[in-house]
Amino acid sequence: MPFTDFMFENIPCGCLSYYADGTIISINQALLNWLGLTKEEVLNKKRFTDLLSIGGRLYYQMVLMPLLAREGSVNEINFDMILKGGTYMPALFNAVTVTHPQHQQEIVNAVVIKITDRKKHESELLQAKRQAEEGTKRFETLCNVIPNIIWTALPNGRVNFVNNRFFKEFPIRRQGYSSTSLLSLFHLSDHTNLLRNWKRCLLTGRNFEMEMRIQSSSGAYTWYLVRAVPYMDDGGNITLWFGSCTNIHKHKQNQLKAVAHLNASLTKASEKINDRDRTLQEISYSQSHLVRKPLANILGLVQMMNTDDAEEMRNLQILLKQSAEELDEVVKSMIITV
Repeated sequence: MPFTDFMFENIPCGCLSYYADGTIISINQALLNWLGLTKEEVLNKKRFTDLLSIGGRLYYQMVLMPLLAREGSVNEINFDMILKGGTYMPALFNAVTVTHPQHQQEIVNAVVIKITDRKKHESELLQAKRQAEEGTKRFETLCNVIPNIIWTALPNGRVNFVNNRFFKEFPIRRQGYSSTSLLSLFHLSDHTNLLRNWKRCLLTGRNFEMEMRIQSSSGAYTWYLVRAVPYMDDGGNITLWFGSCTNIHKHKQNQLKAVAHLNASLTKASEKINDRDRTLQEISYSQSHLVRKPLANILGLVQMMNTDDAEEMRNLQILLKQSAEELDEVVKSMIITV
């Protein structure tokens, strides 16, 4: 067998030629092997459409034949070809129409590429896509029945999903919401901390949690606890942020009231302490005055005791005893008061 014939027969794609009516006049061994046929079964006995599924035959006759006649070629047409056992082989079909130089008869030269593996991969990708879409649908359905605000964001921080509860809670339309419109809901006093903390979490992958005031549908600012956690793939890369937004307004109001009550109690206690200090100062001043009087008497009497008069000495001793007893009573009263 000449080298060129050998290459034609065993080239890794199917090759065939047929007349305008579809009668096959040439086919290589590679295509025959795929079909499970022999040259004797095919050449001048089968038409090209005999090798196609029913749907393929209709498409060839209604679309491809007119296209070949008008354009003279077709490219990358997907067909299912019938194998000898009755199964199908997906294939890509490319063809050109030429005119035989001697017989002046149109002949179609076609190349068939087997795409079984490609179809398998396409089917797997389609199945994976359907599963992903179904998973997304289930997730969104679940989020929409939860009586809480649920949201997700892309790795760059852009919010890409909010559940139905979000639109009931906040004055934003379902269509056309953006990062700018979302940011406008937050109280101006919280903008700086919000942007700084969110950016830090995006860079580090840490969980986000912050209490903020957000404008509700009523127009009033309400306290919410906003949380977000990153979802990572097997490689440790963040693929999505899952977040929630919980109304904590009543809890926050009670907390603020408790703080205000505590501050008031501390202020009142401080005032009582100040009043006690003033009272103690007054008592201390009064008691010191009471102490100093008998003590001065005692000191004066002691100085007068340098006398030889027995009667005078007895009188001084009596007065000294009285002053000492008076001082003792003052000291006792001070201890009781303190």
